[in-house]
Amino acid sequence: MSRWEKYGKTIVAIVAAVLTAIQAATVNGHITRLGVVQIAIAATTAVLVYIVPVVPEWPWSKSVIAGILSALNAVATLIVSGWGATTGTEIVLAILAAVFIRYAPAVSTIKPGGVAAE
Repeated sequence: MSRWEKYGKTIVAIVAAVLTAIQAATVNGHITRLGVVQIAIAATTAVLVYIVPVVPEWPWSKSVIAGILSALNAVATLIVSGWGATTGTEIVLAILAAVFIRYAPAVSTIKPGGVAAE
């Protein structure tokens, strides 16, 4: 099994966090307060998508976490930027992160009932 098949959701979340950091740093040539908020939420998304196991009873758990935090990132961007003083790139990036995380593969060693496979 390849790393992509096993950790696809985590890889996408990490790439999204890096792209968010790059985008935040290149808009004004420095990272603003808004950029710090965006990077923190994107990094938290990547960490939680990695930490939460793919449990057979809840196969959607990583996708829900990514969706909620991406929505939080979009709302935080709108609130901090003053509801309109944004390019929209940040919001599009947050939405794309949630969508790509949803459809990326992920495999866990946890069997139904919460027992780890050997």
